[in-house]
Amino acid sequence: MKKYLLFVVVLLLITCNKSPTGTDDENRLRNADLSALQWTVDTLFTENSLNTVMYTIWGASKNDVWVGGFNDNIYGIMWHYDGKKWTAWQNPGIPGLSIGEIWGFADDDIWAVGERRRYANQGYPGASDRMSLIMHYDGYEWKEILIPENDVRAGLSSIGGAGPNDMYAGGANGTLYHYDGSKWKLDSLYLPVVPNDSNGTFISSISQGSAGDDIYLLQNWRMNYAVIPYPYLYKRENEKWVLKDSSDYWYYFNNLWLSPEKNLYLTGSEVVSWTEGTGFSSISTQLPTYRSHGMAGWDDNMLVSGRDGPTENPQFFHFNGTDWVQIFALPQTGVTLSQLFFIDATVYFIVRTDYYPLKTLIYKGSF
Repeated sequence: MKKYLLFVVVLLLITCNKSPTGTDDENRLRNADLSALQWTVDTLFTENSLNTVMYTIWGASKNDVWVGGFNDNIYGIMWHYDGKKWTAWQNPGIPGLSIGEIWGFADDDIWAVGERRRYANQGYPGASDRMSLIMHYDGYEWKEILIPENDVRAGLSSIGGAGPNDMYAGGANGTLYHYDGSKWKLDSLYLPVVPNDSNGTFISSISQGSAGDDIYLLQNWRMNYAVIPYPYLYKRENEKWVLKDSSDYWYYFNNLWLSPEKNLYLTGSEVVSWTEGTGFSSISTQLPTYRSHGMAGWDDNMLVSGRDGPTENPQFFHFNGTDWVQIFALPQTGVTLSQLFFIDATVYFIVRTDYYPLKTLIYKGSF
C-alpha cells in the first residue's frame, strides 16, 4: 500500500455566511458531533510535474476556495474550487512563482504573497534570486502588483493586518511591506530585531484581523542558521513595531491567531496564549508532546491541528476552554501541518504524497 505525506498543510474552514450576531455557526459547531464529518478526497496535480505542493488556502465560501503553493511546472501554483471541481490557475507565462499565503476579504478582493525566482541565465546574479511577489484577485483575474525595483527584497510567506486598508506582507531576511489601501511600499519604520542579523530572520506570521484590531508580527531568528529559531513577538503601536516578548530558549512558534474575542494565540512547540503583562502561557499542558500548526474557532471552542512527532499521525483536537479532546486522526505519519480556519461548516485540509510525482490531496469534511 502506498503511503502518503512527508509534508502536510492542514487548514480547517467553517463560517463565512454568519448571522449579524455571529452566533449561528458557533452554536452549530458547539452542538455538532465532529466525529460524524463525512470526508471526500480530491487530487491536484499537473501533467509532467514532479511537484504539486500546496501550502495555503482561503475561501469566500465553501464553493469559492483558493489554494496556493509550488509547482515545478509553470502552471498549478494556484487552484480554484467552485463547489464541484478544482481548476488550475492559468498562469499567463510568468516563470518561477510560488505562493506562501493567501488572504482575502471578498470573492473579488483576494491577496496572495510569495516569491518570484529570477535565474542567473536571465541576467541576475547567483543560481537564483528569490524576489518578493504580491498578487491580487479582483473577481476576474490575478494580477501581479509591481514593486519598485529599489524596494524589491526577498520572498514573502505571510500576509495579515487590520483589514483591507491596513495590511502587511513579510518573509525572509526581515522583508516587510505595508499596504494602506492604495499601494504597497517597503516598511520604512525600523523593525527592532534584537540580534543584528537580518539575513537570519524570518517573518513567519502576521495576525489577521479587521479594522481597529491590534496587529502582531512573529519574527523568528535562526542563530547561525540553526534548525530551531528564537521567536520574537512584535505589536504595532503608534506607527512603530514594538518588541513585546521573546523566548530565552529555543521554543518554536510558527503561526499567530487572533481569535474573534481579540485574544492572541501562537502555535508551534505548544499552543500558547499571549497577553500584555503576562506574556506566554501554555494552554496545551494536556498535550505535552503535541506540535501544533494551526487553530481556529473561539476562545472556548477551538480546533487545533498538529502531530505528536515525526512518526506520529496528524490529528485534530477540540478545546472547550478547559479540556482537549481528539476529534480526528489521519492514518498517515511523518507530516508537517500548517494554517487552520473556517468556512461554511466545511472542513478542508491539504496533504502531499511522499513519493514522486508529489501530488496534493485535498480532504473535505462536511456534515
